[in-house]
Amino acid sequence: MDRLSAASSAARNHRATALVVEGEPGIGKTALVRAFLDRDWPAQCRIVRLVGYSSEADLPYAGVDRLLVEMHDELLALSEPLRHALTVATGRAAGDPPDRFQIGAALLSLLGSAEGPLACVIDDAHLLDDASLAILAFVARRVKAEPVLLVFATRPEPAVLETLAGIEVLHLAGLDDASAVVLLNSRRAPGVDPHLAVKVVEQLGGHPLAITDLARHADAGRLALRALSVEPLPPGALVQGFYRQKIDALPEDSRLVALLAVTDTTGDIQVVRSAARLLGVPDEATGPFEDTGLVEFAERVRFRHQLVRPAVYATASSVDRRRAHLALEAASADHGFSVAATMHASVVAVTPDEEVAGRLASLADESGARGALLSRAGLLARSSELTRSGALRDERRLAAAEAALGAGAAVLAGDLLGDVEESGLAPMSRGRLLSAQAALAMFVGDPARIPFAPQTLTRAADAFSSGSAELEQRSLLTAFAYALATERSTEGVTARELGQRALAGASSTDGVVSDVLRGIHAHLLLPYQEAAPLLRQAVSAARAADDETLMQLGMCPIPLALAVWDPSAALQLTRRMIEHATSRGALQSLDTIYWTQSTTHLQLLDVAAAGRSLENVRELRRAIGYPAEHVVNAAYLALTGVPVETVDSVASTILSTGFGGAWTIVQMGAGVRLLADGEYDAAYGRLRSVTDGGFPHISRLALADLAEAAARSGRREEASAAVDALDALASVASTPWIVGLARRSRALLDASASAEDEYLAAIESSTLAAVRGDLARAHLLFGEWLRRRRRRREAREHLAIAVREFDALGVVPFASRARREFAATGEAMPPPASVAELTPQETLVADLAGEGRSNQEIAAALFISPNTVDYHLRKVFRKLGIASRRQLLERHHD
Repeated sequence: MDRLSAASSAARNHRATALVVEGEPGIGKTALVRAFLDRDWPAQCRIVRLVGYSSEADLPYAGVDRLLVEMHDELLALSEPLRHALTVATGRAAGDPPDRFQIGAALLSLLGSAEGPLACVIDDAHLLDDASLAILAFVARRVKAEPVLLVFATRPEPAVLETLAGIEVLHLAGLDDASAVVLLNSRRAPGVDPHLAVKVVEQLGGHPLAITDLARHADAGRLALRALSVEPLPPGALVQGFYRQKIDALPEDSRLVALLAVTDTTGDIQVVRSAARLLGVPDEATGPFEDTGLVEFAERVRFRHQLVRPAVYATASSVDRRRAHLALEAASADHGFSVAATMHASVVAVTPDEEVAGRLASLADESGARGALLSRAGLLARSSELTRSGALRDERRLAAAEAALGAGAAVLAGDLLGDVEESGLAPMSRGRLLSAQAALAMFVGDPARIPFAPQTLTRAADAFSSGSAELEQRSLLTAFAYALATERSTEGVTARELGQRALAGASSTDGVVSDVLRGIHAHLLLPYQEAAPLLRQAVSAARAADDETLMQLGMCPIPLALAVWDPSAALQLTRRMIEHATSRGALQSLDTIYWTQSTTHLQLLDVAAAGRSLENVRELRRAIGYPAEHVVNAAYLALTGVPVETVDSVASTILSTGFGGAWTIVQMGAGVRLLADGEYDAAYGRLRSVTDGGFPHISRLALADLAEAAARSGRREEASAAVDALDALASVASTPWIVGLARRSRALLDASASAEDEYLAAIESSTLAAVRGDLARAHLLFGEWLRRRRRRREAREHLAIAVREFDALGVVPFASRARREFAATGEAMPPPASVAELTPQETLVADLAGEGRSNQEIAAALFISPNTVDYHLRKVFRKLGIASRRQLLERHHD
């Protein structure tokens, strides 16, 4: 109770709190929450109650729909996109299926928009439909600065607690012995010895419902027997035993009514009565069952406790259960409960039944149209079980697996895919199967299958080629994206084969995707002089594409933009994809985009920006309910000063999982780190492995670093070869970035005074390229060159610029090297300006506000509420000593 009281106080002071009250049936969860609200939640503050019903468990977003009824005014006040997501999900409006996280963002805004403190209590959360529970859990993980309290009361069911992961859990145990004895004495018949009463409550573990019902239904003698018993029955089993005894004592017709009542999923008394009549049971048979106190028959059927259901069901024979389901199927259909009717039919079907399977498939389509992918997966899985062996059964299993993958249910997807017979599938379905298999391998990180993922997707493209050019091309794009991840670990297909297949796929149709596929072919197979025009065309086509088409391209245009030395295009494309994915609530896509963005920032040596991208990934993982501590980019660690041994340990793990591309990026980052540390021999070894074995865009990006490592380690011939390669690239690409790198590298090999002109040219080109990391490195190298020629004053000017830039970019190793060089000129470098440290989320909010975004836009981007944005901004203003968003804009542009 104390923790609930503290949560209430926090919520009323705009510090939103979410709690899970977890305990076994009958332990007192509902009573505790009700007592807490009566005692600690002010009468003038709003309470929204939502109870899970088994009757709605098969209706996706049924719980959310009932919540919208309670918050109708707030729903109408939402922005159109958010309102549309909620109304489509709940079947109130038609439209394209919203992403489940878009629904979550909309519900978060709905709760956050309520006036005054709001307590949202979800009782029997384990009985909510899966879609509603997942969305409410998402919201609970994201509320922060709203006057909102969310309380879930649930049984300790693993699947439910997994969905609620990341929310504080309060485990509700039994009463202490003294309180339990008081409860027993208040309910029992007189005549039980106090010592025996203590033994009774000890055996029952202080379980309130078990104590109450045992006292109510047992005389003093039976209580004494219970106290002396050594039978190790858990309280829940005891309670069900009491209920079964009462059911067994009923007349046969009343037992059948009881069975119908607990088997029904609508809760409608008319359905139960109609089903009873179909079995020849008179209406008055309900009386004896109601007299037990276990049930109340009104417009809806209400049970004393949820344990009544399993107790009654367990007493019935399999024959009677089947009769009950058949009668309820007919009665539910007669009263308009088509979903309930279908589910009853699916329970009694023990052999393939195409009529029932078809009905389940239709329900699955309805769930999919509302964005409830997990519900769709479950319905299709059962539909496939009732479908005769053959192509249709495999088709339904495959569709179920695809829905499960979309919902993030990897185990279910794997089980379903394992039951699909590839040999009997039509080419289009075989392509879908192969695509799903590859996606599952990447999703779960299967080290045995990840290296084969690119090959699997090329096989999928072959299967699609005769029926759908669009799916063929999409598979080839995904194959290249997977190959970027697996790179040197790839098995089953070579880079040459991948490039050739991309070219063949490009010819199947014209358009943006074809341009990008031709760019991929050129990137992998053609000499750079021939490849460059095709690469530029691919990047240009991607930049001109509409948002939907751009998202279909995935991450493929990013390495192509880097291959033509156009960093602004790479960053602009990732920003567009982030904005579009955010507007759609596509968190899984956002996860991939932010990872790619972080890697791109690292390649540009903007470590601080890479860190912000990684923090976005962590925020997404927290929102979804995944552990954020697993978000580790080893290249980022290297460039922030983490010991190289630690980086190598992480890199070894990465390579063992099959992500060879990620391993290459780490080696490149470690090589740059070793350059900063002056460990030139070690840096050369790392960078040589990158240029010799990486994909072209990575191996070429490492050339300037290789040239420096080779020149400083006495490998002049290798350094000269790297510089010649850079010059050749610069002559073709002609962008300021590559020109600056070539001039900087050429200066390293020039022992004459003319090196100064090369350094100055490198600084000028890097300034034009707006790649601050390489600009800072050009200033650093030139400053070092000037110091060695005893031009200390000039050296200090360039070294000071390097220090400031490296500090701003968060490149700790290079900032340290630049400070050492500055000190060697005979003066001490002033320490960096002291700035109050912002938390990672404050930094994200400040950056977005600095770009001129509104609170609503920032909230959408970070999947938090506008109230939380305002909360963080007030803290940012205080820490930075500023008073307005205009000052944030000025700092951002500086």
